Amino acid sequence: MRLCFVLNRLVLPFALTFSSLAASASAADQVAAAVESWRIGDLNGAQGQLTQIIEAGTRDARVFYYRALVSEQLGFDSEQDLKAAAKLEAETTSTRIVNRALEHVQGATRAKIEKFRAEARALFKPDPEAEARKAMFREGVEARQFGDLATALAKFDAVINDGGTDPRVFYLRGVVLAELGQTDDARLAFADGLSHEKSVEDVRLVNLALADVQGGIRQLIEEQTTVEIDGNIVSRQAAHRIIRRLDSMSQEERLTNAGAAAVRQAEQELAAAAARQQKAVEAILAENKAKMDAEDRVNAPRAPATDLLAAADAPKKTEVPAETSKADAAPTAEAPDSPVSSNPFLGGKPGVPGSSASRATAGPINTSYLPADADFVFYARPADVLASGFLAPIKGTPEFEKVMTEMAAQAGFDANDIESVTSGVSNFMAGMMQLGVLAASGQDPTAMAQNVFSGGNAISVLRTNKDIELATIIAASKGVESTFDGKPYYLINSQQPNQPQVALYPVDARTWIFGVEKAIQTAITHGAGESTIEQFSFVSNGSPFVIAFSSPLLAGMSGSIPDAPAQAPPILNQIVKAVRGKIAGAAITMDFASNLDLQVVVNLTEPEAASEVQGPLDQGLEMAKQLYPLAGAQMVPQPLQPPVSQMVSSLAASHSGSVSTIALRIPGQIISTLKDDPTILQGAIPAGPGGAPRTLPPPESGPPN
Repeated sequence: MRLCFVLNRLVLPFALTFSSLAASASAADQVAAAVESWRIGDLNGAQGQLTQIIEAGTRDARVFYYRALVSEQLGFDSEQDLKAAAKLEAETTSTRIVNRALEHVQGATRAKIEKFRAEARALFKPDPEAEARKAMFREGVEARQFGDLATALAKFDAVINDGGTDPRVFYLRGVVLAELGQTDDARLAFADGLSHEKSVEDVRLVNLALADVQGGIRQLIEEQTTVEIDGNIVSRQAAHRIIRRLDSMSQEERLTNAGAAAVRQAEQELAAAAARQQKAVEAILAENKAKMDAEDRVNAPRAPATDLLAAADAPKKTEVPAETSKADAAPTAEAPDSPVSSNPFLGGKPGVPGSSASRATAGPINTSYLPADADFVFYARPADVLASGFLAPIKGTPEFEKVMTEMAAQAGFDANDIESVTSGVSNFMAGMMQLGVLAASGQDPTAMAQNVFSGGNAISVLRTNKDIELATIIAASKGVESTFDGKPYYLINSQQPNQPQVALYPVDARTWIFGVEKAIQTAITHGAGESTIEQFSFVSNGSPFVIAFSSPLLAGMSGSIPDAPAQAPPILNQIVKAVRGKIAGAAITMDFASNLDLQVVVNLTEPEAASEVQGPLDQGLEMAKQLYPLAGAQMVPQPLQPPVSQMVSSLAASHSGSVSTIALRIPGQIISTLKDDPTILQGAIPAGPGGAPRTLPPPESGPPN
């Protein structure tokens, strides 16, 4: 119960922040209204609405493009709006959402638009040769889409001959060769592409470029294309895991890893040299022995073999240094196909006592079976969280044991048997915007919130760390069997009133999928799908608790963030300016050890924005630390003041690439203090029947309670 209380106190403020942000997105509503006027043929009305949005100071390039298109239909000059739109698009790097807005605009009008877009991009790209290669690459992609494989191959060859090193060029060249039936040449091209994939960003871009490549060609890329890393031949998927592991390392860890790789390579070279020397010695001895044997046959009888020849016949001792066997047995680079978890339930070594049993190598969250277009992902490792020192003070208490016992009885297995729970929801951001509108109008958004999480667009995947008997779960939940596409699944009545049944689909003895019946049938039809949703690559499974959002809608929503009030500190406007129109995703992550490390992560559309916001964030957090003793400490109950003071002091901001992070450490002492004196917060937190902190019901797409 206390865990639920802590998580709700941490997660609800973040959800409310998104609701208020959605409520403030009036500009997005105005754009939608203008587009609707345009759609029904009210061109003058649409132009007036778009002009009003532009005069209000929008930085959404799509608004200028829309007005230009309306002007074209009205017979007016659109050149000024097209120039402004292309310039704004280049400045805000909003190409992806602009492409989506213009996907139905073709012909001469689209050619005119692309001319202005190319000119605007050139102003921001000082390398004309690189721009020329990008243009040829795009022409090759378009030629392949139209089935002109010969032209596509020529364009890709031209990019490579001009010095292009983008791995996408090599991969797509290989795809074209494979489609032309030149499989051997395609293999070589795929190998070249893999050798140029050096970073997490390279991996993301290549996966997007290969999104439509499936079947035998995709299998050839993923399973039969290999590269040598630290002396090991690994597949593309294994290489990606190594790339992500290296990307997550600090500079010191990178140097250490590089040093270890150099030592391994030196040992392997010494061993190889010693083996070659030994082989040469054996060859010489064998040749001499053959000559002596021939002489013996010619000159028989002869004297017994000399000591030298006897030594040659005897088993020879190797001259390889003693270190050679160690080199042979030395561990090589990580074998990515069989990662070792530090979770003791998976047979790995337990972590440091009192710490969370986190992954030895952080990688992307496994999104198998989730909706491919999910824009909300929840990920948790209950076994790791329960094993943490942070929760140690409440484990063993009667209340905790009661909750764990009831959960095991209802679910059919113990919470410590759960390796991970992963949930994904598609169209989540649009639903949140509607929730914000309802909240702003004074209506109760609870019913709609339940629909967002429990509709056919939501899936939860539960993975256990040991085989669970299906009969045990069905008996505990009273599930009723049904079938779809020849595969059985089970319907379980919801414990929440007026809610649809939960459907359970057992993939295997350790993988269980939950959702409403429609969602489960969709999952059965589509299968596991992609194990990685690239837009969530800014978070990983390294944290045992992750709530993440990522959607093109966020860029438009953040483009409507208003300026701070005049009386607000100047740094607030600096932060707003840095992130306005540039938010691509956001997340909350939690790491449980003796303390709870909480991070609020924002993925921006460009690294420059993360660098720009760093300074104001540092100043803002420093100001918060200075103001807390003066304005906040007196509001905290006396027993909690020391750990809360530590918590405020731990506030820190950082950035890496396009990701900006605010970190906060919650001392485990808070849990101990509340356990020793539960009355500390009485009256400060709304309580339900019996005085227990109230918690939200779990989403119906999750496992049954």
